[in-house]
Amino acid sequence: MYDLILFILGFIVILAGSLTDLKNREVPDWLNYGLILGVISLRGIYSVYLYDYNIFLSGLLGLGVAFLLACLLFYTGQWGGGDAKLLMGLGAVFGLTFNAEVQLFFIFLFNLVIFGSIYGLVWTFYLFIANWSKTGHEFVQVLKTRRANAFKIPIFVISLISLVSSFFLIEFRYPLWLLSLASPLMFYMWVYTKVIENVAMLKKVLPSMLTEGDWIAEDILSNGKKIAGPSDLGINKKQISILNELYKKKKINLILIKEGIPFIPSFLIAYVVTLVLGNWILFLL
Repeated sequence: MYDLILFILGFIVILAGSLTDLKNREVPDWLNYGLILGVISLRGIYSVYLYDYNIFLSGLLGLGVAFLLACLLFYTGQWGGGDAKLLMGLGAVFGLTFNAEVQLFFIFLFNLVIFGSIYGLVWTFYLFIANWSKTGHEFVQVLKTRRANAFKIPIFVISLISLVSSFFLIEFRYPLWLLSLASPLMFYMWVYTKVIENVAMLKKVLPSMLTEGDWIAEDILSNGKKIAGPSDLGINKKQISILNELYKKKKINLILIKEGIPFIPSFLIAYVVTLVLGNWILFLL
């Protein structure tokens, strides 16, 4: 019974988070922290009521593993803070036990990778089409950049060598064919991503419009001192306050920020698939 309550609580939070992410591109901290605190508290209450400490420890273990994964994704710049905190809460919801044959949390992570990738591709494709008047020109411009030119020849050489080698190394022909195709594909995927970023994800805003966690797209300097930049992994309240003061003194202008796609809806999709289908991969085997 307690697990049903946890799953319902998790669903409500993800649904609310999806709506706020779609609307404001952020998930309130109180929502994520409320999920973590609520789940751990419920597990503690049921542990005492049922005289089973494993209920509580399972939540702590799930929270701990999710925390490590969330830190990895956040500090490598792959996820924002809201995504990372929600993952921690869901780690506590699903929990982890040593004697379980199937760990729902790991199935959820697998589903998040699969459906998150599909969701991301669909969303970026929509942005590509919606900004069609700009994407064609930007595609050409990105291909002309120094970074793109630095990769073109090595990728072409790797692809060509792999293709030619496949005719001589018959036993390795399939991996070589894959490498021959994957090399240019990965390059053009990078170009595609860069085009989407430049035409649809970068925008200039007033310092007063910044919110904690926003990604600053370029270094902001004042008197030679760096105030904020891409390496910050999200701007903080102190930096926002400084930028507002500098703007009032006319020392800086608009701030260039990078907006990511609203990723929380992919959590919702993966969550529902996990609860409804469970380990659906078994149906394909």
